[in-house]
Amino acid sequence: MNPAPASPWTARFLGSGPGRFLTGRRPLGRRTFLAWCITLVLIRYNVDRSVAWQAGSQGWSIIDTRTIYAYLFEAWLLTDPDLAGAYWPRLAAVALPTLALGLMLTLGRIRDAGLHPVWAVLSLVPGVKLVFFAILAGVPSKETVAAAGTEATRPMGKLDRWLPRSRWGCALAAALASGGLALIPILASTKLFQSYGWGLFIITPYGLGMISAGLYAYRHPLGRKEAALVASMSVSVAGALLFGLAIEGVICLAMAAPFAFILAILGAATVRVVLEATGRRRDDRMMCIALLAAPLMTAGEVVLGPVPFRFTVSTEVHIAAPPEIVWPLIVDVPELPPAHDLWSRVGIATFRRAWTKGEGEGRVRYCEFDTGIAREPVVRWEPPHRLDLRVEYTPPAMEEWTFYRHIHPEHLDGFYQVDAASFELDPVAGGTLLRGTTVYRHGLHPAWYWAWWSDRIVRDLQRRVLAETKLRAESAAARPVPLGRDLVP
Repeated sequence: MNPAPASPWTARFLGSGPGRFLTGRRPLGRRTFLAWCITLVLIRYNVDRSVAWQAGSQGWSIIDTRTIYAYLFEAWLLTDPDLAGAYWPRLAAVALPTLALGLMLTLGRIRDAGLHPVWAVLSLVPGVKLVFFAILAGVPSKETVAAAGTEATRPMGKLDRWLPRSRWGCALAAALASGGLALIPILASTKLFQSYGWGLFIITPYGLGMISAGLYAYRHPLGRKEAALVASMSVSVAGALLFGLAIEGVICLAMAAPFAFILAILGAATVRVVLEATGRRRDDRMMCIALLAAPLMTAGEVVLGPVPFRFTVSTEVHIAAPPEIVWPLIVDVPELPPAHDLWSRVGIATFRRAWTKGEGEGRVRYCEFDTGIAREPVVRWEPPHRLDLRVEYTPPAMEEWTFYRHIHPEHLDGFYQVDAASFELDPVAGGTLLRGTTVYRHGLHPAWYWAWWSDRIVRDLQRRVLAETKLRAESAAARPVPLGRDLVP
């Protein structure tokens, strides 16, 4: 059965322009692909900036916060109505076409290089796609590779002699070398630039996997298992060095580990498929890209300045007591029993008590944590129904879990900041609906990943405070009223 003929518009599109790259009718060479990438980046940069300016944005950055994924995250997960109404429709009209065109061109370049089309997915991963585009701009076409034949055996260089001959020895040497090299961009990002962004958490582990796999391939064939193994070993080495040199503690390393292992294995797999497609045993250009990617991304973030996201976490509880009894228990919170949850055991800041000083508009509430005291001026005082607070100072979010006496990474200062807190007491049948809300921001990227951790920590803290308030309020409501209070003097 013959397929139905294509429409004239479809035939015209697939026969000319980017459509020929998609179908493989016209090879998309390295130079053409690079020119298209630069053109699309410049167009997207200026259009995004124009859209953000027209919508009144004060926090726009091409690195992170104004990508298509960030808009989806803000408009959907954060349910910010202003952002959704101002940004999302405008950006979607611009981002989706450029995203589709970029994917189409990437497929054309991948077909020309002889890679599997599934690797075009990397063009959709923020941060990683920039490294992947640079790699595609250097990979020769499959016709060129076929004409050149297999790679000629070259005399051993210094690097070849340095790597052990055994597979395990070579894997260990590659992991040690790449893990040690990773300390350079990590220390530059955290200590010098104090940036905890895409360059640190995305590009560094991805490049770590590329370097370790590339070194291993100098000596031995790089299969799937070998690529995953050497990448995992390199991440483990880098983590051990960060802990052993008292740069980071166990908790932060454990939080970053899932992302780091996945990206490192992905980077090693990228090296494997490129070497397999080109018939080479090594590719020095890919190694250079892997070495330069993280520093360049970090420098770009420092110059352009990614803006911290704002997050809102709310928890509510039903209390079998009137608002008049609940109100004083949230204004001045008596000291809570010691916390025994997981977060408190691993060093996350734990709430202890709160008290209020002053009168009228000058009233200030103080919250004591085991890492310090937060100062919270009262913004809205409507007893016994509403209490809004503006947080002026946030104590460190945690104390790092380490064998050393004390370490204080830069991300403990200013990268997590609570902006506001509020309590709403709504009278309902049988008592009070108490709702606690916390608005905070952090400067760690990718924001959605770290929000997965921070949201749970904040919500567990809220639940602990509200549960204790419920217990105390219901206990107070159940006490018998002294008989003398019913007498009129």
